[in-house]
Amino acid sequence: MVRIARNGLVVAIVAVLIFCGTAVAKKYTVKKSDTLWEIAQAEYGKGYLWKIIAEINNIADPRKLRAGLTIIIPDIRYAPMNYSNPGADKYIGTLDRALILLKYPKEARRLLRNRVKKRDFADSRISYGDKFAMVFGKNIVRFNVTASWNDPQRNLLAEKYSVISSGVEYTLKYVIWCGNWCRYPDKEISAPKRITKSGIARSHFVYIPPEKRKLALEHEPIVGAYAWKNNLARGWGGYGEYMAWLRKTSLSGYANGWSPGIGIYGFYSEGDSLKSSYHWLEKGIGPQVGIKYIANGEKPWQWQGKLRFVWEEMKGSNSEGYNMEQNNLKFGFYTEYARKESKKWIWGATGEAWFAFNRDIDSTWSGDRPSKRMTLASYIFAQRKLSDNWQLRGAGGVFYQGWDRLTGLRAQLEARYKETLMFGPWVSFFPFGLTSVYDGYSASDLTTVGGFVRVELGGIFREWDRNVRMSRIRKADKEWLDSL
Repeated sequence: MVRIARNGLVVAIVAVLIFCGTAVAKKYTVKKSDTLWEIAQAEYGKGYLWKIIAEINNIADPRKLRAGLTIIIPDIRYAPMNYSNPGADKYIGTLDRALILLKYPKEARRLLRNRVKKRDFADSRISYGDKFAMVFGKNIVRFNVTASWNDPQRNLLAEKYSVISSGVEYTLKYVIWCGNWCRYPDKEISAPKRITKSGIARSHFVYIPPEKRKLALEHEPIVGAYAWKNNLARGWGGYGEYMAWLRKTSLSGYANGWSPGIGIYGFYSEGDSLKSSYHWLEKGIGPQVGIKYIANGEKPWQWQGKLRFVWEEMKGSNSEGYNMEQNNLKFGFYTEYARKESKKWIWGATGEAWFAFNRDIDSTWSGDRPSKRMTLASYIFAQRKLSDNWQLRGAGGVFYQGWDRLTGLRAQLEARYKETLMFGPWVSFFPFGLTSVYDGYSASDLTTVGGFVRVELGGIFREWDRNVRMSRIRKADKEWLDSL
């Protein structure tokens, strides 16, 4: 992203001594087959900086580099640099590391870190002639950087984060185009005084209103499937849902806070008895509404709740001629809380409840009564990050089934790939005993094992939205950036 001005390379070491007395150099013994380009690439990550090494060591012809020769490798971190080629060397380190490399004081780092996590920034620019320090590549920092390109009238869009610590204002800018962090010169703050009616001088701070937010839809489709089996029956099913959340946005993405949503929910399942010829299926679909809250900070968290209204149809039959069909309206509620405790760990809890109304049954057996289609469930989970792509979640909790009045426990293990593909095994068991519905059977007969797979596409849509926003930024800057 940043490239040292080629015309000034040969005098960079002189600039080091002028601009910063703390810069250091080290000695290097040339090995057989070494070239100055390879040495510069190894030391600086930029092979074309070989001219600095050649100049300081009075090497007139780099092709005649002799093995065993001891040369000086200057420290160029403090050499003047021209910020002239946006996008060429994107910073790939962490924010924490960038703040350390840019030499912010400890308290300022803490304040800036929190501000970045909260996405609390002002829209800003990197203008021609600006001077700052910058990180780029992998944990590389350069000081005395000057923004310099061939069109002084054009600027780069940036996010500006400013904090005040011990009477000093520290400014950090994030260049949206190329993803690098810049430290602008610090400013000493002396709050102006105003005289009150009582004659007492008090500090006066000017209120600056937050940037205006716009509204946009965040799309969140989810589909899943599962299969299960115990000693009495087996079955499979699937479900799908879609939510459109109304989110506040800034130039660079979604903002935190409250978001309402509306969508649709549906399910389908089938099962067979292993003790008879009985077969059943159930399906339902209907609208859902929801609300969620997202908060950032040291330990970001989010909560959501959804209300579902589903028209359910259930059918059952066997080879002896029995047939039944039940229809009812179901009201459901789902809630979830998740909190990021550290870089590796997330924990949370979920809850779900379903209640049936307007139950109606049509059966070949006159003694049939509508089934109580009620369920209650509550689970807690812990999730650990294994790598950039993979996470592992363990969950467990209690559930209640209204149609057979059973209370059970469930445990589940879930592998998560890029927060998009989720899959794993689960087991349900009934340590509290069975009701009279299962006379003649034991709790072990109802111990159920199964597996599931789920695809959550919300992250893909959010990434698509980010790309759209970036394309708008690139479009605005494309003409002059292409000319660099």
